[in-house]
Amino acid sequence: MYGYILKNKLLITGSFIKNYWMTIIGIIAALMFVAWRIYYVVPLIENISTYFIYVKLGCILWVFFKVYIKKQPPVVINPATLHYLLYSKHLMYILILQYVLHFLFAFISAFVISFIMCRFVLSPAVFQMAVFIGTYLYTGFLLSWIMYHSRDYKTLLKIGTVFTLTSLLFGLSDGILSAVLNTAVIIGSFIFIMRLKMDWNKYQQDLIYINAINTAGARRDMVQMLQITEEHQAKRKKAFYIYHFSLNQRNALSIKMFIETIRTSPRIWVILTCFIAFGILLIRTPVFAGIPLLGQPEIAVVIAVFSIATFYINVGRIFEKQLLTLLDKSRKGLFIPFGKPVIIRKICIVPIILFTSGTLIIGAFLSSRLIGIAVFAAGYNLLFLLRLFIISCTNRKLDILFSTGTLLLAYVLLW
Repeated sequence: MYGYILKNKLLITGSFIKNYWMTIIGIIAALMFVAWRIYYVVPLIENISTYFIYVKLGCILWVFFKVYIKKQPPVVINPATLHYLLYSKHLMYILILQYVLHFLFAFISAFVISFIMCRFVLSPAVFQMAVFIGTYLYTGFLLSWIMYHSRDYKTLLKIGTVFTLTSLLFGLSDGILSAVLNTAVIIGSFIFIMRLKMDWNKYQQDLIYINAINTAGARRDMVQMLQITEEHQAKRKKAFYIYHFSLNQRNALSIKMFIETIRTSPRIWVILTCFIAFGILLIRTPVFAGIPLLGQPEIAVVIAVFSIATFYINVGRIFEKQLLTLLDKSRKGLFIPFGKPVIIRKICIVPIILFTSGTLIIGAFLSSRLIGIAVFAAGYNLLFLLRLFIISCTNRKLDILFSTGTLLLAYVLLW
């Protein structure tokens, strides 16, 4: 039985390698380049311990993503395996194997991070840091597994409390206390999982979707992958609906915009955030020092400006699409008891809050001057409002002018 499961896994993996071997080679080459840069740059950093706070922040964000944002199950097996072994002891053995594999992944990742932070010198400090990071990452995996199967208020409160305590202690301390707390949480999570009533129906449906996507991907059938994804998204339960809020004429459109923003795919936000992270690493860290073009300060600033502007331009287009959809429905007969200026004013509340708060965070990471942050936030919000008014009145987007204005403002943010 276990041989058939392994054989099926190897067949799908072989199909992926056969159809995506060029992409895999490119990924391996990119990873080798990143590893070479890390090996070259880390010894040049005088006080590398100051960067450990960014490692902690990255781990906390990763765990937060796994627990609260990612919708897919953290433990993935073949749906046929679940169907035929649901009420047998063999399913428990397979799940235990998955727990062990995730445990190894968490601690191997933690060891690699610790080895880099200790300047590639194997010492007891490496193992101590690996335990410190690994226990936290594995705690995040178990919390995400519990969150996936149970979303009642008591469980959500327990998970929120545990996540907050472990993350605060992980971020504020470097000692053994955090590892001890995480170990206690891991033991408590296993006890909770043993008593937890699993949502097997939801789990099976998601496994069927993942298996269908993987099978279509192994055949490189992009059309079927897109069709399966759209059907799955249409069936997925939404966390928020507009009737969940207290509505009136003043907040109806703002709440609609807020809900649509939340429903935007997390992958889009992750990709756009990568542009910001790249810009920050480019001009505020020595990661790319010594690389032709990227290592030159003048060129690095230009590339960073383009990265930051790309983030804001694409986020603006997300909100612009929502406005165009609403105006199109209005033209087709949907009655909206407001004029276009009022619609834009009410819709822009959510984007302005997002842009302003995002600019404050990005400016802090870039060590920008307060006046630069204020000028960029005010200028971009005004530019965004002007763009929406032009689109609503003339149906012209003026992409070139809007992108140019965003690039100029991004230079101000880097003052």
